[in-house]
Amino acid sequence: MPTRYAPDWPLLTSPLRFFDLETTGLRPDRGARITEIAVFGQGVWHVAWSRTRETRQPTPELQAALHDTLTHLTEGIVVGHNLSFDFKFIAYEAERLALHLPPLYYIDTLALARTHLTLSDMQLATCCHALECVPDVAFHTARGDVLATRALLWALAKRFDLQTLADASVQRMQWGT
Repeated sequence: MPTRYAPDWPLLTSPLRFFDLETTGLRPDRGARITEIAVFGQGVWHVAWSRTRETRQPTPELQAALHDTLTHLTEGIVVGHNLSFDFKFIAYEAERLALHLPPLYYIDTLALARTHLTLSDMQLATCCHALECVPDVAFHTARGDVLATRALLWALAKRFDLQTLADASVQRMQWGT
C-alpha cells in the first residue's frame, strides 16, 4: 500500500471517493451497458453521468465519463457496495475504449456488511435499513446509491468501531484477476 494510504490512517480523515454505477443488466459480455456513473468525495460531486441515448457501441460521452471517473477514483480510496460488479463493467468498457486502468484502493461495504451483520440478504437497502441509516434518496440510481453507501459506511464505522483503513479492510484492486 502506498505511504499515502497507510493501514493505520484514520478512516474519518482519509480521502474517500464514494462510487456507484448503474447498468442495463448483469453482464457486459452479454450486452449490458453502463447507464449512470456517480463519484462523490469530500463534499463534492466529481462525476455524475447518465447515458442520453440507447447504444451498444462505445460513445465519446462514455469515454469521457470513464476517463473522469478513473481520474477521480485514483485521487482517493474508492468506497462502494458490491464493487466487484462495478469494477467488472469498468474493466470491460475500459478495454473496449482502450483506457488505462490505474491502480485503485477500495473499501467494499458489502464485504464489511458480511463481516459484521447477519441479514437475510446483503443488498444496499437491506443493510441501510438494518442500521437505520436510510438516506432520503432513491435506491438503484447512481447518485442515490452513492449517498446510501456513504451512510452505510459511517453507520458500520460507528456501530463496529471502525477507526482506521485497516479496520475498514482497505484493499488494492487487482485488475484482470
